[in-house]
Amino acid sequence: MLNAWLAALIVALTGAAVPVAPRSEEPTVIVRRSNGLPLWIPATEAFTDSGDLREDLFPPHVRAQLHQVRDLNPERCEYAAVAPSLEIFEPVDSLENLAISAESVFSGAIVAAEPGFYDGNPGTLFSIQVDRAFKRGHAASTVPTVSLFLGIGEIKTPRGHICGRGLRGAVAPNLGDEVLFFAHLAPMDLGGRIFVVEPHKALLVQSKSHLTMPSALVDGHAPKDLAEAISRVRSVLGTDRTSKLH
Repeated sequence: MLNAWLAALIVALTGAAVPVAPRSEEPTVIVRRSNGLPLWIPATEAFTDSGDLREDLFPPHVRAQLHQVRDLNPERCEYAAVAPSLEIFEPVDSLENLAISAESVFSGAIVAAEPGFYDGNPGTLFSIQVDRAFKRGHAASTVPTVSLFLGIGEIKTPRGHICGRGLRGAVAPNLGDEVLFFAHLAPMDLGGRIFVVEPHKALLVQSKSHLTMPSALVDGHAPKDLAEAISRVRSVLGTDRTSKLH
């Protein structure tokens, strides 16, 4: 029987199956906060041989919640841990408003993806080869790649599945896709490279000729492709910082 407090942090997954994020062959490493505590933990480093989360990496309340999610999903993803949503109080109804209100604005290509846990939340860390950095905020100033965490995918263990919450109607990017994202929060990792966004509000994905954008932008002023979106952001923020990348 579910602990009552933990039950409030678990949601049933209904309708379509949880999207499985693309998996690259390039593993990531444990990324820590400025105080030394783990922030990003790749799935390859997260578990003991028996399939339990490592006590030295996860606080007791996080392990308890995720173990209950795992036990509810012995064969496939039916329940997921509830990840907190990011509250954006600035207007997000246009590219121009997103560009002005965001602390960091990047575009680039998805070059790697790895399942794991960010701040205790299951999901996928996407590595982005930056080609335009319009605003960097508190991000590392000249890094050629940044990472974007999205709460999607499933993590298989010897004792069941730990499942991401999903994207609330947004589309998961694939390896090779071009993205443009607007981050309203500063990175919490020591290197200043990992961003978290609400994808249904602040992420555009160009997959071949198809552009997926936040629902608030799907109106008469929506861009026809990512190139137009980038041009509009540039018109608001000025020249991007691509020349500083190395």
